[in-house]
Amino acid sequence: RRSSPPDLHWLGRQFANRPRIRHAAEQIGLLSPPKYADSTVFAYADLASAMLAKPEPSYRRFPCVTPSWDNSPRRRAGALMMAGSTPELYARWLREVLRRAQTRQGADPVVFINAWNEWAEGSPLEPCQKWGRAYLERTRDALVPSAHTVPTGPRLPRR
Repeated sequence: RRSSPPDLHWLGRQFANRPRIRHAAEQIGLLSPPKYADSTVFAYADLASAMLAKPEPSYRRFPCVTPSWDNSPRRRAGALMMAGSTPELYARWLREVLRRAQTRQGADPVVFINAWNEWAEGSPLEPCQKWGRAYLERTRDALVPSAHTVPTGPRLPRR
């Protein structure tokens, strides 16, 4: 059965983002501690595997990865949380999505990373006390596999 393109009146449906995460979470083992009984808590590694196992649609879809997710600070009920995210797990997911996107989209694939500074949703990519710059460095490593250092531009003369 061929899947049809999404309804384009809402552009967000074309991106493999949060709405698809909940669907994937329903298909894997979920953890529900009593404190979050009205919310969904699941393993980050399981989610990444479930997202990678989804079949490719017949239309062009832009894949999305996330360093983590926890919207419980903004929702009293029905929150969605990922447990066990690490920079290494994130990097594995990102590298595989980039590899697949390049195969499907060509030399300059489009892949979305949700998010940059989503502190309220528990998915920051920028430096933090727990991981330092590790998520940014793993992103760089996935985009430029041979990079060991951040490229620097020409040095400015000192005044």
